[in-house]
Amino acid sequence: MLTRAEVSKHQSRDSCLVIIKGNVYDLSSYLDVHPGGSRIILKYAGRDATQAFEPIHPPDAIEKHLPPELKLGPVAEANVGIPPDPALPGISLAERTTNKNVLSLLRSVVNIHDFEHAASQILAPRLFSVFKAGADDEYTAQWN
Repeated sequence: MLTRAEVSKHQSRDSCLVIIKGNVYDLSSYLDVHPGGSRIILKYAGRDATQAFEPIHPPDAIEKHLPPELKLGPVAEANVGIPPDPALPGISLAERTTNKNVLSLLRSVVNIHDFEHAASQILAPRLFSVFKAGADDEYTAQWN
């Protein structure tokens, strides 16, 4: 098992370790095939990327898309909890998506503008900005 201190020494394209959900992954060979590009992975190289990873990936993304040999095992520290989103202090993703106010917000959706407003209230700001920006070329956002 690797410690956070050991993982932090691997922050390059040649040796890129990342912690996700308490597990250490060697993503060096995955950088060039990651659909979101290598830059975002390298941004979190040597660190815990859980908070950035979870809002934009399905729960089974790692199991579906990474070969099992890239998983090096759990990080060797007792405290591997996910820090809360600083934009929504004390409110977890689960709480944001099950809150009664969220359900009433979604029931009020009549058109795309209502949907955008509801999404801006429910999603973490960083995640909402991904949807709002329309990815790389913004064509879909412009067409919509």
